[in-house]
Amino acid sequence: MTPITQSWKHYKLKRFFAASTERSITLTFQQLEEIDDQTLPKTARMDRSWWNPRPNCNMIAEAWLTEGYELHSINLAAEKFILHRQHGLSKLKIPEVLPDGVLPDNAVYELETHMAYVIEKYGLKKGRK
Repeated sequence: MTPITQSWKHYKLKRFFAASTERSITLTFQQLEEIDDQTLPKTARMDRSWWNPRPNCNMIAEAWLTEGYELHSINLAAEKFILHRQHGLSKLKIPEVLPDGVLPDNAVYELETHMAYVIEKYGLKKGRK
């Protein structure tokens, strides 16, 4: 898989899925085009295989696959599709107070210690996405 950077053509779409904590997302093709800021090719409206991941090809499906979603269903006639969060994966919703960056020393220590424990326990590694 080619590394995804901010210059990738579907980066806006990827960021949309990255920000989502929903277990299921339903989008119309028009909504996808608005989020991605580009028009889908005609093939996307006629051929289901266009929506499936393809090896060694940095295509649109990577926008949701790299954020833990998989294609559940697609309705070409209605021009909409449904994505589900992959089984066993959840998106962590960080409480609004934490991103402010200013916490008591003991709270920082406890959070860092616990996060290190969780990372070790589940074998999480940087760059898994």
